[in-house]
Amino acid sequence: MLCAGRGTRLGGRDTTPKALRRVAGATLLEWSLRAATEAGLFAHIVVVAPADAVYAFDGAVAAEGRRRGPGPAAATTITVVAGGATRVASTRAGL
Repeated sequence: MLCAGRGTRLGGRDTTPKALRRVAGATLLEWSLRAATEAGLFAHIVVVAPADAVYAFDGAVAAEGRRRGPGPAAATTITVVAGGATRVASTRAGL
């Protein structure tokens, strides 16, 4: 799950990475993880985060894991890795 973008096209002065910005009560990352885990199609998801925000993404993933609780969605493991300077480099990091 490529989340290493900064969201500069969203505008504003917020420097929070795009995936950690809140929309309708949850971050974009949380919405994406919920959809992916609840689909029940993935045993493992790799979240590619901005290199300087891996810690924040780890926290968001942990919080989403606690929200999921037991059940089929909880069977999905999620790993956060640092993205690269370009989209291609981030894709490589995720693979």
